[in-house]
Amino acid sequence: MAYNGVPRITESHLQELAIKPLETWLCIASACVIVGVLFWCRDDIAAQLNDWKLLPQPEPLTELYFTQGVQHTAQAGGVQTLVFLVRNLEHRTVGYRFKIVATAQNNDYVLKTGNITLAHTNTQILTEQVTLPHTKGRMQVRVELEHGSEPARAQPTPQTQTIHYWITVAHIKEALHAA
Repeated sequence: MAYNGVPRITESHLQELAIKPLETWLCIASACVIVGVLFWCRDDIAAQLNDWKLLPQPEPLTELYFTQGVQHTAQAGGVQTLVFLVRNLEHRTVGYRFKIVATAQNNDYVLKTGNITLAHTNTQILTEQVTLPHTKGRMQVRVELEHGSEPARAQPTPQTQTIHYWITVAHIKEALHAA
């Protein structure tokens, strides 16, 4: 029967919907077993979800930047000091190869090369002195950093980062005459 459009719930309806005590205990016990299995296997579950790439993955990166100002004028054949930082945030140990290159009048001059290996979160500040080529005019000086994987494992395609600055180079005679 309905009272003002609202169905009336009788005692017989409640008895049909009533959960028996045994069913209640079975539901509680099943829930406890499921929670226990999930708790004890959470590391395995997380590892599998990570293998399937269903969990957020860390973003690997390497920081490369100059840590001190650079000279913007120099003499041909003069010495430049470059101070740059390499920070490994790749979430693994990485071997780096750096190359300092000067480009003037469409010619590249390799001024210095080197290697470093950094564990995750490690930083190294490199101070390198290079001698500029005997050419005049505008010159780009750059640090090229190539990196792959751990030294023990090869990676098919290395990644390269570059930082650079521009300088104006004059011959010694021109520099003395300008002074």
